[in-house]
Amino acid sequence: MTIPADTPKTYAELERELVEARQEIEDLKSGVAEANKRWLAERDLRSDLQTLVRAQEKDAGLWIAARTAAEAYLQTELRLLHVVAQEEEGK
Repeated sequence: MTIPADTPKTYAELERELVEARQEIEDLKSGVAEANKRWLAERDLRSDLQTLVRAQEKDAGLWIAARTAAEAYLQTELRLLHVVAQEEEGK
């Protein structure tokens, strides 16, 4: 036997749909809260990187000629890091 599409839903069916809808809302709220936490962490990390970049700009040792190969290598890598951090800051 086929039930017509316009047959009213029972109270139990409506109650089940309401429970499911409430669960979906709670799941969405949890997702938003988690995304907000990640965004705040990224913002804090970005702020820390900006502080580091500003400190490196003032560090004369980073920009003078190296006396040893190890210093030269370290300066080169720090300069590259500095460039990447500045590019990220501009985004």
